[in-house]
Amino acid sequence: MKKVGLIAGALASIIGGLGIWWVIRNSRLCGETARYKKLLEDGKFEVREYGSLSLAGVEGAEDNQSFSRLFSYISGGNRDGREIAMTTPVLIADEKGRRTMSFVLPKEVAREGAPPANSHDVEHATLPAGKFAVYRYTGYNNLLAESGNAAVLRGWMRDHQLKPAGEALVALYDPPWIPAKLRRNEILIRIDES
Repeated sequence: MKKVGLIAGALASIIGGLGIWWVIRNSRLCGETARYKKLLEDGKFEVREYGSLSLAGVEGAEDNQSFSRLFSYISGGNRDGREIAMTTPVLIADEKGRRTMSFVLPKEVAREGAPPANSHDVEHATLPAGKFAVYRYTGYNNLLAESGNAAVLRGWMRDHQLKPAGEALVALYDPPWIPAKLRRNEILIRIDES
């Protein structure tokens, strides 16, 4: 009888764990995700084609400050007082020592024209359409993870005769409460198509 109880408890734990995993994985469906066309898949590597993306970004601040300023902007901290839906991914660029965090604006907001921010720190930009090499990884993101995974992607690009056209972008998909092993992070590097 004790074995039956242990087996039932183990099964309940497994089913509960799978349920939590499913909710975490499908929580992304609540918000819009930047769309792309997958051109190639090779394990954790992909080649994708993105259309242009409208961005709201903050340059030069610590990541937590940048996130707070961007979240304030989409929470009504703009000249229209308009709330804007959170989307994925959050993009981080580090070019020439200047770190920029950007939120991808929903297609509807981009089409209508994004309202100016109340803060001069938040600027609008466009990430031009193009093809990107992508490497997916899990865990918490930090500078060491970014540089190491960017090096892995550059090596894969070299092996596949894909020429980089710019610095790496970090794409983060999950809120901070998601466990490290379940987090979705990516490194993207634009492919030179000339």
